[in-house]
Amino acid sequence: MLDEDFFMYGEDIDLSYRIQKGGYKNYYFPNTRIIHYKGESTKKSSVNYVFVFYNAMIIFARKHFSNQNARMLTFLITMAIYLRAGTAIFSRFARKMFQPVLDAACILAGLFLITDYYSHYIKYSEGNYYSSGLIAVAFPSYVFIWLFTVYISGGYDRPVSPWKLFRGVLVGTGIILIIYALLPEAYRFSRALILIGSVWTFVTLAAVRLLMNLLLYKHFSFDNSALRRIAIVGEPDECKRVNGLLKQTSVNTGFVGFVGTNGHIEQDSDYIGRFEQLREIISIYKIDEVIFCAKDLSSQKIIDQMLELGPGETDFKIAPPESFSIIGSNSIDTAGDLYVIDINPIATNETEEGRQLNRRVEVVFVK
Repeated sequence: MLDEDFFMYGEDIDLSYRIQKGGYKNYYFPNTRIIHYKGESTKKSSVNYVFVFYNAMIIFARKHFSNQNARMLTFLITMAIYLRAGTAIFSRFARKMFQPVLDAACILAGLFLITDYYSHYIKYSEGNYYSSGLIAVAFPSYVFIWLFTVYISGGYDRPVSPWKLFRGVLVGTGIILIIYALLPEAYRFSRALILIGSVWTFVTLAAVRLLMNLLLYKHFSFDNSALRRIAIVGEPDECKRVNGLLKQTSVNTGFVGFVGTNGHIEQDSDYIGRFEQLREIISIYKIDEVIFCAKDLSSQKIIDQMLELGPGETDFKIAPPESFSIIGSNSIDTAGDLYVIDINPIATNETEEGRQLNRRVEVVFVK
């Protein structure tokens, strides 16, 4: 009974409203819960989400408030929707541009200070300075080229990679020097300041990201291969199976501990506590990620534990029983996580039997 005019979002609101118009009532039933990886269809940080969501609201308004006596109401609702959508897009754009604008401001400020010192005390100690008009054109151009090449190099990806920053600045410097060599003499600025500016640009980009990291912005971590401290919650056999999956993925684990679910700690050096002690375990062992074994824990217990622990620096994932994957989604603004293992051919010999078997068995995982 869902209206197919709604591609995504709004169809549940429409159904609830039609139920009320039909003389019935909507009731909220609080006694059942699910784990919903919210935002996996369209991330809330994407412009696509804004268009899809608010277009659904426009469809709803036109459907239910488009009669002869409600034209003004329809107009006001539609304008409000467009205004809200525009505000959402602008705020997302502002968040996206914050880092490049901050980088550009810091680089430009440094370039002007360096040029002032260089022209006064090194190049033109007797009072002949660089043209202010040339500086006003050259510096923004340099910054634009450096930031563009850093972006292409992956310098704005997370986590931060110093090599990508260095590579981007190096390529940008090369482009600037090539353009500089092709310019007429009257429009050339200073090759020395370009080289000094490139060093300043790299130092500035790295320093800004280091400062962000020190301010506890998690996504500005410099360690691309950070060792994760993981707690696996489940019975011995399932914990060992999940640990085996982790070892076959690209996840870098610095510590893996097992948490028992049967009320007592197993006689195994890998066990670090009981399910009831999970909060203390996370604090003491500085756990980054908790993986729940769905084979040994009901959805009710997993959800209860997630709610009790609440949002924080610890990520939660679930290992389905008899599965080669571990799933989780920590944010509605970023893509969900999926740990999978690579499946090798069943037979590696070059016999006809082996080739036939390999052709018959194909396993595909989408990362």
